[in-house]
Amino acid sequence: METGKDEAIKQVLRKAHNKESITVAAFGGSITEGFYASSPEKSYAGIVKAWWENIFKDTAITYVNAGIGATDSYLGEHRVHRDILKHHPDFMVVDFTVNDHEKPFFEESYDRLMRTLLSAPDAPAILLLFMTMEDGTSAASLHRKVAARYDLPVIDYKTRVLSDIEKGEYTWQDISPDDIHPNDRGHEIAGGMICSYLNELYDQVKRENLAENSDDHKKATKIGWEVPAKTEILDNETISPVNTGGFIKADLHPHLHKGWVGTCKDAGLEFELSFANLGMTYLKSVSGGFGKADIFVDGVCVETLDGDFTGGFGDYGQSDRVYVSDEKKQHHVIIKVKEPEGQDEKKVKFGVLALLVS
Repeated sequence: METGKDEAIKQVLRKAHNKESITVAAFGGSITEGFYASSPEKSYAGIVKAWWENIFKDTAITYVNAGIGATDSYLGEHRVHRDILKHHPDFMVVDFTVNDHEKPFFEESYDRLMRTLLSAPDAPAILLLFMTMEDGTSAASLHRKVAARYDLPVIDYKTRVLSDIEKGEYTWQDISPDDIHPNDRGHEIAGGMICSYLNELYDQVKRENLAENSDDHKKATKIGWEVPAKTEILDNETISPVNTGGFIKADLHPHLHKGWVGTCKDAGLEFELSFANLGMTYLKSVSGGFGKADIFVDGVCVETLDGDFTGGFGDYGQSDRVYVSDEKKQHHVIIKVKEPEGQDEKKVKFGVLALLVS
């Protein structure tokens, strides 16, 4: 545990103790989703949910798990309004450490995500979870900078398990079937660390005067940082192309269902959109049938994205930023599938899962 300000979490504990309804949420990638846990209840998020329900049996508790496998904080900052803030969570765990990379881009996206959450009118109490790959790879060092910037509490699974393994208490294979995802034992360690921290805070709260006026514990209303521009994740339910160009609506992903798919024979998918910055979430496929697409903004090719993931671990949604500017204005966007080259003649399709705008 790395200590940040814990008063916001204590206030949620007071609220639950006083039998006021609360919403508990988890936000992250496949580990948050519960990948390789034998059941949702065995995942770290399920364990944390059970803690709140067992401790506060007479309190109405709503649970939201917004984990999507193979997603990072860049997609997270765009889907946070749709998948998290619309539920008005009181307490949430955030886990993007193994899907972000040690690059300034991800420090920036993680920072924007934290500022978006903390700037919300009913800002949730945030607890950050730092997971790890077997070799220690994670974005924890960058995320730690952001945690310190906003004085947010951290549960450091990475340091705990790598230290335990070094001391010979167990092996990586005891807690994970691959090089990333915890099994039930690994989830139990992560969930147990969070629950121990919550137990400690609740003990502190009970030693204090629970009858205190809650106004004494409200978070400061003055925001000491710039509020990020509103972000959106757009799909075939929320936007309509000005020209489908042969693309059709398609369900290509277990969570991001409302996309489009086109082929190199199609004219291209066209949109008129207002944005300063544009990103795209697109399908990376192991099928061998998906290839590259050129992304044009106002007639200029700004990026080429590759949907081929032949030989990979499985299909997933990749999110890339394709256009950056300082001014929000109307733009014309075209997504055009490239003709395959040589031995790649089968790679004729491209799948768009969502557009990311700010």
